[in-house]
Amino acid sequence: MLAGLVTYFDGAQCFGCTIRDLSETGARITLPQRRIIPANVYLINFRAGVAYEATVAWRAERDGGLSFLRTISLAELSDSKLGYLKKLWSSRAIR
Repeated sequence: MLAGLVTYFDGAQCFGCTIRDLSETGARITLPQRRIIPANVYLINFRAGVAYEATVAWRAERDGGLSFLRTISLAELSDSKLGYLKKLWSSRAIR
């Protein structure tokens, strides 16, 4: 299990989650209190220092499945449009 952060609406909404299963193509996460999320989100994996652009593949109770569209290295991120991802990671990263 890994600590994660789900964010959407350009960082206006974010909350912690638990990453239960992780592969190159997706993840199973547990959300707090049956939280509703939109179809497209970013998942930050604090330990790996990456964010995944993802779509929600399924939902059940507090669990959700994400399909990854791309992986973004947060340490090397230079895209100013996604700079909020790096700020969220560096402010909460487990080091």
